Amino acid sequence: MIVSYEDNELTQLIKDNMAPPVDPMPWWLMKYKERDYWYSDGNPHDGAHFSFNFSSTNEVANDIHESHVESTSKALAFARSTMSPIYPGDLDADLVKKGADLFHGRVEPENMAGFKSCYECHGSYTKKANATNFSKPGGWHVAYEGDAELQNVATDKSYNQIVQTLRPISEHITGLSEFYAAQEKPELTPIFDHLEGKGYVPPPLVGVWATGPYFHNGSVPTVEQVLNSKLRPGIWQRDPSPFNYDLDAMGLIHEDLTREQYEDNLEVIATAPANSKASLDTMFMYDTDAFGRGNMGHTFGDNLSDGERDAIMEFLKSRSGPDM
Repeated sequence: MIVSYEDNELTQLIKDNMAPPVDPMPWWLMKYKERDYWYSDGNPHDGAHFSFNFSSTNEVANDIHESHVESTSKALAFARSTMSPIYPGDLDADLVKKGADLFHGRVEPENMAGFKSCYECHGSYTKKANATNFSKPGGWHVAYEGDAELQNVATDKSYNQIVQTLRPISEHITGLSEFYAAQEKPELTPIFDHLEGKGYVPPPLVGVWATGPYFHNGSVPTVEQVLNSKLRPGIWQRDPSPFNYDLDAMGLIHEDLTREQYEDNLEVIATAPANSKASLDTMFMYDTDAFGRGNMGHTFGDNLSDGERDAIMEFLKSRSGPDM
């Protein structure tokens, strides 16, 4: 691996392109997936891949790469052993069953306009033989193959575009495979294996109740709003306390902000010290008109009835916790 501080076409490519926001997937999903990112990058040596992403350009980068890959691989092994947090409450068993049927396309909603069965992207789920109580979370068998191709569901495309723009960099890095193959240490090779297409890898939905905000860019505060795009706020501010969570809507407690309120906040922040509360509060504000932050797309639930939407959400709550 060569570390250089000299400017070249690849470093200029990075300087010329601003990266949009991306919301990382939770660790407990890794055991179900072959590709760890929203845009693919599945490869047999993800320890090396993650290690490379976490490395900095310094004089000893080559010297510590092997040990860094080893420690990163241990962290990833731990990640794959983690379990989603269990939904903290009993569930309506009949509603869970109804939601499971809608999710898997076994029952059609009253209005099929724009509807797409969820399992087509997010996997199938069947109750295990020893888990017959639908009022308790957990006990689902997960059959997921959603990371075999990118899905374009009309969400914000900026992140996909920047990945494509920066592809010459990833191809350059993947060229290290020849170097490590010659050393008979292929496991040290960071490999960028991009899927073709304009969309993103849809995740399995285990523990989804606890993973707000939603979409690859974290633009939608709750699952309820994922299933009903008319409810999505344009500018919003989350409650800063991690203990304040909307269990019913499945997501972040938040308030809508007007454009005027948002810009007034920006004016205050412009002159506030970097470590002041005013500056830190910017982390809790989200403007969906900003670059890469759009909340459009994935409108498959817009024409569901409230009852049908509630059923799907109840089913999603049940897919968490033990025996998953």
